[in-house]
Amino acid sequence: MKQQLMFVVAASSAIASGVFAQDPPPPVHLTEHLILGRACVKEESLWPPGTPTAERPMHVLDAEHFVKLRDGCWGIDQVYQGVARRSHWSYERAVREYSPNVFTPDEDRPWVADLRVGAYTPLGWPSANLPWNERPDRPDAPTGYGLWMRAFHMAATIRDHTMIMPYGHKCPVPPDHWGGACDHWRGVANGWVQEKCGEAKNEFWIVPAWHTSEELERARLSLVGAPIPADVARGAGHR
Repeated sequence: MKQQLMFVVAASSAIASGVFAQDPPPPVHLTEHLILGRACVKEESLWPPGTPTAERPMHVLDAEHFVKLRDGCWGIDQVYQGVARRSHWSYERAVREYSPNVFTPDEDRPWVADLRVGAYTPLGWPSANLPWNERPDRPDAPTGYGLWMRAFHMAATIRDHTMIMPYGHKCPVPPDHWGGACDHWRGVANGWVQEKCGEAKNEFWIVPAWHTSEELERARLSLVGAPIPADVARGAGHR
């Protein structure tokens, strides 16, 4: 009886975490859209941080988070493009070299490496925090799948160069690196120049030796929020 009870408890836990209760995973077709989508949700998060309040309900938190995700994803894609261009690599190899956890599970967010296009629950998904699929008792509640599909399609438009970014939300100069606030010391130690990429959560940096003096000035001015003079802003388009 004790062994049967232990099996029932273990099975219930596995189902709740998404280990069973779904068909075998479909084959993964790694496209640039999927690769960038994975990277963006790993680096900028998939769901809004914080707890909703009367003053800041969930739809407000979600709208703010989407802007951060979009702006950060734009900058991340620029970094990957630069790595690929300088090293004469494919886009996929550039991401593999710069962000291996997009392909290999880590302890922080192991489910990122199993994200794919479809309703399949990625391995390691924290179902206790947010259900992956729609719940019959709460059909309007957010789901992991819904948030992921939104992030995936956003990444696809960025990768296809069809995303229309509002003024002030692009990185003023194509960045060469990014990192969290905890990595700030590394950028300073390397002599990189930080720039502001819209409302992105992460910090973005450029390597001075790879850019013109005008680009360095644009990056510095963006960080302090100062207006960029017309002569400096000229030629500010992305490469």
